Amino acid sequence: MSRVDLQTLNAPQRAAVLHDSGPLLVLAGAGSGKTRVITYRIARVVSGGVDPARVMAVTFTNKAAGELRQRAAQLVGQGARTAWIGTFHAICARLLRQHGQAIGLPASFQIYDGADQRALVVQVMREISLPERLFVPAEVLGRIDRAKNEGIGPRDFRGGDFFGDVVAKVYPAYERRLQAANAVDFGGLLLRTLELLRQETTLAEALAERFVHLLVDEFQDTNHVQYELVRLLSGRHRNLCVVGDDDQSIYSWRGADIRNILDFERDHADAAVVTLEQNYRSTQTILDAASAIIARNSERRPKRLFTAAGPGAPIIYAPCEDERSEAAFVAHAIARLRQEEGLPYDQCAVFYRTHAQSRVLEEALRARRPAIPHVVVGGVRFYDRAEIKDVLAYLRLLANPTDDLALQRIINEPPRGIGSATLAKISEQARLDGSSALAAARACATGTGELSSGPRAKLAAFCTLIDELSAAAATLPPSALAELVLERSGYGARLASDPGPDGEARAENLLELIGSLRAYEAQSEAPSLPGFLEQAALAGDLDETPEEHGAVTLMTVHGAKGLEFAHVFIVGLERGVFPHARSLDDPQQLEEERRLAYVAVTRARQRLYLCHARRRWLFGQQQVNAPSEFLTDVPRRLLQTESAFSGHAAAVTPRGAFDRSGVRGAARGATRPAGARGGGDQAEERWVDSDEDFDQSAGASDELTTNFRIGMRVRHAKFGVGSIRMIGGTPPHLNLTIHFGEVGPRTIRSEFVLPL
Repeated sequence: MSRVDLQTLNAPQRAAVLHDSGPLLVLAGAGSGKTRVITYRIARVVSGGVDPARVMAVTFTNKAAGELRQRAAQLVGQGARTAWIGTFHAICARLLRQHGQAIGLPASFQIYDGADQRALVVQVMREISLPERLFVPAEVLGRIDRAKNEGIGPRDFRGGDFFGDVVAKVYPAYERRLQAANAVDFGGLLLRTLELLRQETTLAEALAERFVHLLVDEFQDTNHVQYELVRLLSGRHRNLCVVGDDDQSIYSWRGADIRNILDFERDHADAAVVTLEQNYRSTQTILDAASAIIARNSERRPKRLFTAAGPGAPIIYAPCEDERSEAAFVAHAIARLRQEEGLPYDQCAVFYRTHAQSRVLEEALRARRPAIPHVVVGGVRFYDRAEIKDVLAYLRLLANPTDDLALQRIINEPPRGIGSATLAKISEQARLDGSSALAAARACATGTGELSSGPRAKLAAFCTLIDELSAAAATLPPSALAELVLERSGYGARLASDPGPDGEARAENLLELIGSLRAYEAQSEAPSLPGFLEQAALAGDLDETPEEHGAVTLMTVHGAKGLEFAHVFIVGLERGVFPHARSLDDPQQLEEERRLAYVAVTRARQRLYLCHARRRWLFGQQQVNAPSEFLTDVPRRLLQTESAFSGHAAAVTPRGAFDRSGVRGAARGATRPAGARGGGDQAEERWVDSDEDFDQSAGASDELTTNFRIGMRVRHAKFGVGSIRMIGGTPPHLNLTIHFGEVGPRTIRSEFVLPL
């Protein structure tokens, strides 16, 4: 331990690092140094004589795993490279590559990413005659994914309602197609590993024995299957250290179960508990605001964040007239920070609840003179871009000739005259022969199938191309193989001939792909084509953090998890926007929205801006929403009210002024203090709200008070209760796309449904 200076840790951090054996729960508040605790604990157990290869550390993003590996190596040397450090999916993939044959899974299996999974669901739905206009493939896939997160395979899945019965038909066929393609999806990586560990075999016993210490980061985000994996892998030695923050559990829609961390002591009666409350990121003012917001939740472990950094600047509260006024205020404030303080643009971030809110912000930043550079995070993932997926499909087919999805994507890309009729013949031949699509294409090309000479010749040329590339794949490194694919297929030449900016951008993306292949080869001990394809498939959306320097970051709050910025703007703090409309009638979802607000606030280091609009166009509808309840939770002593930028008319509260009209009155220019809520001497003066006050102050017409929003539950006389998915038309006569549990989606005029 000579290379590790424990004096750099505070007392609770040291207690967590020095914990000897047995289960340990580390409740790590935002910005409290949890990564330091994990890396120092790895260093301690390794320096104490534990083989690094018998240490496993699991986290949720590739970026976080890379940081853990790097910091562990700095503490204990290159021996840390043999530790199992990675995401759940990467570690499960590694276990299955080594031992999957014990459960019938070949080591060469392919991993289908989200786009591949959706494409496969579409194929299955077409095969069993389920129209996409009635059953959205993404929703079907989402239900399958949730089942897998809960540990439910296709044999055990039970629908329970009309839509569930549809999924029960798709799920088994979807799994059969995966198996035929020698592929697994993300949920399958976890389920198949769980199947491996649950076997009563010497292999399962050896795997349980292998890992002496298991550390899990972001434990609040684990789902049922991940929890079971952790239980089985740590059950023999019981040296399980889980680190997380129940106040930052924001992924229930991905299957995360907050009870995993809240009930840890119930499941591990002898667990030691350490709470990290000292924050090393934000000012005390920001932490007090975050604590006030999250204190309203009932499902949480009490903790109070504090910092030695001092109170810092007050939080800027900016009530605005509409979304354009709000965006103009944000742009003006950023420009002022740049002009007066020289603040780098990349130290500013704007958070919103939904991607749809970014458009008006982008327009406002571009409209400044000079324009404010910015980057929108959360668009199309790099590996989901069409040109990248095309080239990866070539590589996937070379690595796995049974990958029918890959063949279907590139058989006519770039165009080579192989149309839908030929593809239909190939599919029919594959069904008759019980073969892969590539084998069926070879059969059709040689005359076995019922094709005329023209299509046969085109198919033969394609098969010859694949044969040549397959031969090259046996000797070339992945990057050189990708370059050969671009050359021999004609794909690179096709993009080079596109003179437009889109063609240039796509060509640059392909160069970036080649660069990523070379970086993989340089960093990997044993680079291989399957290894790179696995890395690309497991690159999650949470790993796509902003890389552009000198640009303001625009992103959803979900995307902001794990990041920090000097100045943070949170916009759209209105009831029905943030918190989201679908949470308003569900206490558990509302608590998650509150945790989301807590995450947003605690990303700020120096200054925080809270903005809302009295009225807002969103999803094709103008809404008049009350200010968010999260605003009312913040003690007024922490706030300083600023007028919205005068470039757009906005009636706002004068600086520091509060009157008797309540927070709802902020939309027309006033706020007021009220009696303290809460008990005892700890009570703060907070804003109160009144629906009556707001409705009267808004002065809205019947058109503007149309009370339909995305996510709202409504009742129809014939179809029953459903949830609004899309809103069109012009108020008050709206066209609502509603998903009903029994019959799926229907588009209905708003006057024929009743809000619940």
